[in-house]
Amino acid sequence: MSKYSTITIGDLEAIIDRVAMDNLRMPRFDFYKSDGTAYTLAEISNFNSLVAAHNEGVRDLADMLKKELRRYGDPDEA
Repeated sequence: MSKYSTITIGDLEAIIDRVAMDNLRMPRFDFYKSDGTAYTLAEISNFNSLVAAHNEGVRDLADMLKKELRRYGDPDEA
């Protein structure tokens, strides 16, 4: 097998989307810690705010990567 292979920009975009989705975080919906005590609403809100910021950063990075890839593709497809 050659160390060189052909891959389309569409294939790369699909890979970027898959990896981005795999790296998104889930907000907290449970109210109890592993020791049985309850999270406060402030703790849950803080955690979910951090998750939202993380997920937005992942989405922005994926969009920027795909936009940059399109610059190198067929100008008629951009």
